[in-house]
Amino acid sequence: MRHKPAAAEASVTLQQPEVVILCPFTGIQQTFPCSNWLDEKKADGLIERQLYEMVSLRKKRLKKFPWSLWVWTTDLKKAGTNSPIFIQIYGQKGRTDEILLNPNNKWFKPGIIEKFRMTLMNTLTKDKYNFNCNRWLDANEDDNEIVREMTAEGPTVRRIMGMARYRVTVCTGELEGAGTDANVYLCLFGDVGDTGERLLYNCRNNTDLFEKGNADEFTIESVTMRKVRRVRIRHDGKGSGSGWFLERVLVREEGQPESDNVEFPCLRTQEDSEEPGELTAPRLPTRWLDKDKDDGQLVRELLPSDSNATLKNFRYHISLKTGDVPAASTDSRVYVKLYGDKSDTIKQVLLVSDNNLKDYFERGQVDEFTLETLNIGPVNRLVIGHDNMGMHASWFLGSVQIHVPRQGKQYIFPANRWLDKDKADGRLEVELYPSDVVDIQKLIHYEVEIWTGDVGGASTTARVYMQIYGEEGKTEVLFLSSRSKVFERASKDTFQVCVGKAVGCQQRVRQMSESGGIGSQPGEL
Repeated sequence: MRHKPAAAEASVTLQQPEVVILCPFTGIQQTFPCSNWLDEKKADGLIERQLYEMVSLRKKRLKKFPWSLWVWTTDLKKAGTNSPIFIQIYGQKGRTDEILLNPNNKWFKPGIIEKFRMTLMNTLTKDKYNFNCNRWLDANEDDNEIVREMTAEGPTVRRIMGMARYRVTVCTGELEGAGTDANVYLCLFGDVGDTGERLLYNCRNNTDLFEKGNADEFTIESVTMRKVRRVRIRHDGKGSGSGWFLERVLVREEGQPESDNVEFPCLRTQEDSEEPGELTAPRLPTRWLDKDKDDGQLVRELLPSDSNATLKNFRYHISLKTGDVPAASTDSRVYVKLYGDKSDTIKQVLLVSDNNLKDYFERGQVDEFTLETLNIGPVNRLVIGHDNMGMHASWFLGSVQIHVPRQGKQYIFPANRWLDKDKADGRLEVELYPSDVVDIQKLIHYEVEIWTGDVGGASTTARVYMQIYGEEGKTEVLFLSSRSKVFERASKDTFQVCVGKAVGCQQRVRQMSESGGIGSQPGEL
């Protein structure tokens, strides 16, 4: 490694005391330590150095191989576009992320073939595939859709998969302020892949979408998934009063009777059969998609009504450390996407911190967030970036830590780099791999439902705690927290709690509250 001392004061020292080289084809990442000046007037005066690999720091990454892509635009009038064009490729072992083909809004001109080079993971077959479309992607043409799925054809394709149309009904709750003006996105997951995330805008029966009490109907065309197993739904939080009170989603194949609808509830209800003397709670939805209510999440994973959706969800606690260097903080919206051995999350914007800091991503600060989703398996990598918006957009990311109590694992991702279009390599997004995976105490997950009675003065604004006693001991004192207003008269509130040890068969529960006054102490309820 060397430089030419063209300027009078030319000198170089590496921002990090090493050079890291990653070969995508082999997946091998090598580290070459340096920690020396390249300067004729400093240290030993050398401007050229030989660096040697520190083999103990060698790491294996996922292999990525080059593929060629040709996109034909028809020669019809107005067939071209300069809108951002994305592609996502599905295979037997998974799918790629969405890949932007024209980052500079390059035109796709009528009758022209555009050529692209992509890198795909774990794929080097040299096979050729054709994907025929011959349809508009236009909000004002054909069926007004801007997403198309195409099945693979070619000499190595044994069976061409069929297409299906799914009727999706999104039901908004009846509570005051339940509706939203935010953009809503949905993805269906089935036995064979998923639909990819779709913006819900082309409604069949309503012009004002996602209003209080609405049942908005949409059609999603995709490669057949056989049976739909899961629904992921979210909104982008944009607009004033964007919080949304979602009741349920209904899904069936188009042409099937409404009785074939599969219900994916976004609510928790009492059991249908109640023992005599039990307190009867009203059948109320409890799931907001609102950064200021419930658990602050804007994304929900929904399972069919005959599944225990809540207890299958995992919580991924993310700690982001901003570096302690000048101008390290950012005003941009930061997002993260986690990849596991089983699945991955969406690229989720981090809007609500668990440690309630006033300003996010400040110099030397640690910001904590929680993602709740189905189990994606052991975390093997992540993508993190920001939207480059705000008065001070650049960001120096120190590290990322992910705690998964139900796995008993903590994943450590060092970064120590700028995410800034004008610094370092100019990237605003980076892919990170864990440098270390640490065993932590594996926590046990409980779902707690508390029904407040229907009598005068039954509600409370006090902080409420509980403790569970069992045959093998007791839990620590647990604080029942929520961003929503809870413990209202004749209401049921559901909480997720994690404890450090099993207590065996539960024998009793101790509940406590404090008035919130000066010097107040918890007392038995």
